Parts: sequence; C-alpha cells; structure tokens
Amino acid sequence: MAAKHYVIENDLDVSVCFAIITIFKQNGKFKLEHLKDAFYHF
Repeated sequence: MAAKHYVIENDLDVSVCFAIITIFKQNGKFKLEHLKDAFYHF
C-alpha cells in the first residue's frame, strides 16, 4: 500500500490510520458521517 511505502521510505516514526467520511442526501437534507480510525493499516 502507498501509505506503508511512504512511511518506510521516509523513515517516519508515525502510526497510520484511515477514516471514512460519507455524505448522503436524505429527505432533501445532506447528512455527514465520520468514522474516525475506521481501520489501521500497520
């Protein structure tokens, strides 16, 4: 995965996680949902 490659190649001491953001329209209104730390890569 590109994130793992970047961290390793740049010798970074960081943890990597990903979030999921969804935006959808329901009954004429937009709803935003943010799942923090949805999954960890390594």
